[in-house]
Amino acid sequence: MTDDTRSREGDRGRAASSESAEDDGTGAHLTAVAKLLAQSVVLTGERVQEAFEDAVRRGRMTRQDAQELAGTIVAAGRRQTEELRGEVEQLLGRGRERIAGARPGLPIEGYDDLTAAQVVAALDGLTAAELRRVRDHEARAGNRKTVLRAVDRKLG
Repeated sequence: MTDDTRSREGDRGRAASSESAEDDGTGAHLTAVAKLLAQSVVLTGERVQEAFEDAVRRGRMTRQDAQELAGTIVAAGRRQTEELRGEVEQLLGRGRERIAGARPGLPIEGYDDLTAAQVVAALDGLTAAELRRVRDHEARAGNRKTVLRAVDRKLG
């Protein structure tokens, strides 16, 4: 293999990994998280309650109005926190999936976590070289007869 060929293959690999990062929406999720963080103010429910109690003591609002407003503000803060937490958990989950699926030499992402039926379904479209890598790994690791037979059928 020439240096030029290696360079082209490296470029294709980098482009494919860049496309997969864009395709899975990670960039959009990071943008959403950054936006939520930029708009956020962190106050405890206790601190909000103290501020409204102070306004009631000064006669600026009634106790009932203060309680209603404090409840509304705390509920909105909790919703925003849950939204942000959900975004972060999605991003962390994608990172874990990428790490678990990044098994060098195997063309099927997350291979070791797949059932035999899922592996057989994922064999479509693999090259002969990729099928041989799957077969070698399966023979060493899981040794599932269903998978081995399916690979052998595809290899002819």
